[in-house]
Amino acid sequence: MAERPPDLADVLHAAEDQRTRFLAGAPTDEVLVRTHAALAAARRRRTALAVTGAAACLALLAAAVLTWQPRADVQPADPDPTTSTVEVPGVGPLRRATEDEVRGAPPGSALVLWQQASYRETERIGRTPAVGDLWFLLVDPDGTVLQVAPAPVGYDVLLSWDRPTATAVMAADGGTGSSVVDVLTGRVVGASDEWAGEAARSPDGTREAHVLHDWEEGMRLVVGPVGGADVRLPLPASHCSSVVWLDDTRLVLSCDWEGPADEVGRGSELVLVDAVTGAELERAALPPDAANVLTGPQRLADGTVVLPTTVRDGDVCRTRVERLDGLERVPLGEVPVGKLTRLLAGTADRLLAAGAPTCWGSTSIGVWSLDTATGDVTEVLPPRASPDGPLGMIHWVG
Repeated sequence: MAERPPDLADVLHAAEDQRTRFLAGAPTDEVLVRTHAALAAARRRRTALAVTGAAACLALLAAAVLTWQPRADVQPADPDPTTSTVEVPGVGPLRRATEDEVRGAPPGSALVLWQQASYRETERIGRTPAVGDLWFLLVDPDGTVLQVAPAPVGYDVLLSWDRPTATAVMAADGGTGSSVVDVLTGRVVGASDEWAGEAARSPDGTREAHVLHDWEEGMRLVVGPVGGADVRLPLPASHCSSVVWLDDTRLVLSCDWEGPADEVGRGSELVLVDAVTGAELERAALPPDAANVLTGPQRLADGTVVLPTTVRDGDVCRTRVERLDGLERVPLGEVPVGKLTRLLAGTADRLLAAGAPTCWGSTSIGVWSLDTATGDVTEVLPPRASPDGPLGMIHWVG
């Protein structure tokens, strides 16, 4: 039997069945909503990741730009103060002293004022003093010299210095009053009532003594506790120029008598006296010699009492140094100084002497170190060579 061809009704029913099957497989409104929401969230995450990544890249780029700079010459590190040197006119290269070296300077060390400007500049031309003209130099007994700091302008006299506090008492030459100066910086940090004729202090630091020139009473030995009432004692001679403590109970005076030695039977003498009563304990005559000049006994940092004497041989002068054992003199050696500048420094093993290398003295001052065991002498700071060169050492204190 032949198949009947589909009529219009069959075609319409077939189309309806196909549409029904299609709709049955299509998503509902709820599915569409969830799908759209998921797509939107995905788009937002993708956008956020893109923005965040771009921002991070920009931040890294900015940091790189800010930290990057064109390459410059590499700057050297700060110099090591224990190895670096500074050129000091008139001396040569010196190492800069550390704070510990200044505060812990060994006994017998000296603080020196060194003038870098020339004599012609300061005296003849009259140039206004400036910072850097004067420098503190530290000199050890073994002759080691270190540069410390520039001294304050207007101060050119050293009265004393204190190692633990790294301070010095200074005054203007010919001026009145004194000031405390920080030697590490060169700054004035206070006032002082110290004066150039400061009394000699006993080894234990409790008593002081000095010779007083009184118009009414004449010359007297003044002894008393530090900050306490003084006692005036008669001198054992017509004139005594210096006082030094041999120990905590005895004083050594350098004395002489007025008039020719043959009239009074005495010339210059060392006199040992009791520090409480002033009573004479011992006396020792010094050999009379018109060519020799006794400068008076001095006490070193280690407690040794020495007696320097300027000895003249024709046109050559030098300083002979002897150690006092009681009043007995024990030779230590000689230095090529014709006229001492202030007191000696150093210790019984190593002496430091400052002064002019001529018999008549001059503004040209040097410093020498004496090894008392061998007698060897070393020039530590040279005297001024010429008016056009640095003036050099102008003052010091041990």
